[in-house]
Amino acid sequence: MPFWNRIYNQNGKYAIDAIQATVQEYNRIGNILAEGNPIADLAKESMTKERPKLKIFGPATPNNVDYKPILKNPEIEVDLGGVDISAQPNRPEIEYRRGYVRTFMEQYPSVKITAPNIDITL
Repeated sequence: MPFWNRIYNQNGKYAIDAIQATVQEYNRIGNILAEGNPIADLAKESMTKERPKLKIFGPATPNNVDYKPILKNPEIEVDLGGVDISAQPNRPEIEYRRGYVRTFMEQYPSVKITAPNIDITL
């Protein structure tokens, strides 16, 4: 019974709000001095208007909430992989002319590590 009382008590507020909104819409339509097309504007606004949210449920308390977790052991499958190492050293090019030294490297030293794809299914 308290559930239906709560729903009944909320409907009066929503009915009053709906009547007020309807009166405001007709006042906008009846305003002769307003520029633009109020009927088209109201139609466009009504397309995006949200419905009132009716509060059905009460607050979450230990009396009206049941929580029963079901825990499962994870299923882990491991595939052994290998290591693929490829190194490409780039030696610096050095030109010597009397009076100065010029060095040039084609590529800056870098290390790239690519991890294998890991597929974890639960």
